[in-house]
Amino acid sequence: MRRRFTNIPTKELIELRQTLHKNAELSGGEEKTSRILRDFLQLPEFNKVPSWKTFVDERNPRAKSFFEKNGWMCTSDTADEHGIFLLDYHSEIN
Repeated sequence: MRRRFTNIPTKELIELRQTLHKNAELSGGEEKTSRILRDFLQLPEFNKVPSWKTFVDERNPRAKSFFEKNGWMCTSDTADEHGIFLLDYHSEIN
């Protein structure tokens, strides 16, 4: 059984992911992408969940660095046996 931990529709999460990827490739895109991510993190729906997780491939250090610069914490100094880092973000629940 698949559990949903948020009421943010999957469509919006997919669109956010696509927007982050698209803007990250543009000149000066990291700043704009960080702003988009911060705006997303401020949504009331996002803050109803105490923490979020994301997975980053070890072959993508730019993505790992991006998330860490934006307040996500890597749970380990090394990637797992599949070459994946797990990063956590803790919401400020109001």
